[in-house]
Amino acid sequence: LASGLGRLSRCKWQDLICESLPNIPDHFTQVLWTDIDENENIFLADISQHKVYWLDSKGNVLDALEDSEKIQFPNQLKRNGDFLWLANCNDNSLTKIPLLDKKFSREYQRYPALAQDLPKTDRWPTGIAIMEDDYFVLSQGNNLQHGSIYRTNDKGDIKDVFPKEFDDDLIALVTFNNEVLAADFMGLRINRYSK
Repeated sequence: LASGLGRLSRCKWQDLICESLPNIPDHFTQVLWTDIDENENIFLADISQHKVYWLDSKGNVLDALEDSEKIQFPNQLKRNGDFLWLANCNDNSLTKIPLLDKKFSREYQRYPALAQDLPKTDRWPTGIAIMEDDYFVLSQGNNLQHGSIYRTNDKGDIKDVFPKEFDDDLIALVTFNNEVLAADFMGLRINRYSK
């Protein structure tokens, strides 16, 4: 999916030809993160409206989750089974949202990103990647710079913190071939971390 100017498009990797999804509402303003499940459900984090959306494969909105106290600047999100995991930046938490029948549960769990082993400034979660039973979280400092990556479980227990170079300025996480890949904005590189 590609977003811009309130529009979402489905693109084919082979030729990069994109077509707009016809039923997307025109109020999306700053969708930075998307996730698509095996049934082509689309999950969106709209950072400027502080909302998380659940759309079907045609772009119809099935549900939207907004909570001015608990959903604040939602960032990277990832579906895992019956849950949507959200790096919930200004709530300083990793948020676990149960998925019901085409609806978000309004009862969800929040795990604070305030590990003893993290620098006190690195408390703004912006990225998440999932590998088996491990959840890797990018938690950044003020101005969303120079963050740390920590590994947690589905109960929010922090297992460890990855070492980092002083100049790392990580902006996104993905898993690939049993490794966590982190895009480094300042270093113009991809950092690789093994499980």
